[in-house]
Amino acid sequence: MTTTQGTLTRTLFISGSLGKGHDVLAEACAAALAARGVECEIVDAMRLMGKGAGAAGDWVFRRLLSVDPVYDAFHFSQLRADGRLARLLDKLAVDRMFPHLKVVVDRFQPQLVVSVFATGAGAAARLKGAGYPIASVVAMTDSFAHRFWVHESTDLFLVTSAAAGESVRRYWPEARVEVITAPVRPEFYAAPTRNAARDHLGIPSDATCVLLMSGAWGLGPLAAAAAELASGGVWVLAVAGANAPLERKLRVLAERTPLVIPFGFTDRVPELMPPATWW
Repeated sequence: MTTTQGTLTRTLFISGSLGKGHDVLAEACAAALAARGVECEIVDAMRLMGKGAGAAGDWVFRRLLSVDPVYDAFHFSQLRADGRLARLLDKLAVDRMFPHLKVVVDRFQPQLVVSVFATGAGAAARLKGAGYPIASVVAMTDSFAHRFWVHESTDLFLVTSAAAGESVRRYWPEARVEVITAPVRPEFYAAPTRNAARDHLGIPSDATCVLLMSGAWGLGPLAAAAAELASGGVWVLAVAGANAPLERKLRVLAERTPLVIPFGFTDRVPELMPPATWW
C-alpha cells in the first residue's frame, strides 16, 4: 500500500470515547490494515483533551442526548449550520488536543492519519497546517456530515452512502469522496448461522426474536420496550451496554419473563445478530 509519501507502514487513528461506535470503527479499519502489514495505533480525542476537558465533554454530550429537543437544536442550528458556537467549540477542543497529539505523532511518525471522530478531523488538519508530512483521511459512518467533519486539507472522505458524500460536499464542493461498505470487526465475518446461534442461546428455531440495543451508553427505555415485546410473545436479546442500572432492570425483568435474555456491555454482537428476526 502506498501514499504520496511512499509505502504505507504506519497509520494513526483518531477516535473518540463518546459511546463505543467510533472506537469500533477504528478497530475494524486498523484490523484491515494490520492484515496488510500496516502498523496501527488508535488514540482517543477525549483523552488527548486532558482529564478535565474530556470528562466535561462527555458529561455535556450525555446531558444533550438526554433531552432530545436540546440536542436537536444544537445539532441543526450549530453543527449542521456551521454556527459560530460550534466553530468555537471545535477550535477549543483542537487547541486542547493538539499539544498531546503532536507528542504521539512525533513518537509514532505515521504517514496516514485517519479520523473516525469529528474533532479528530480538525486536529489532523492542524497537523498538516503545521507541516507534518501526513495524508489525512476521514472515515465516517454517520448518515450526514456536520461541519466538524469537513476541512479542506483532508485528502479523502470515506462515507457509507452517496447521501453522506453529498453532505460532505455541502461544505466543500471539491472534496474527494469515496463510498465504501461500513467496516466491521473480523468476528462479524465468522458469525454463527442463525440456527447455531439460536441453539446456543436457547431460542426456538421458529420463534420471532429481536435484538434490542442502543449503543454503549444504553440510552432510552430499553427495559420497557423489552417488556412490551416479550408480552407479545417475542424473544428479546436486550443489551444494556455500559448502563449498569439498565442492566439490573433487564436482569430483574428476565427473572419473571423468560423470553428476555439480558446482556450488559458485551463483545458478542456478532453472535447476537444472527438469531434476530429484527434488530
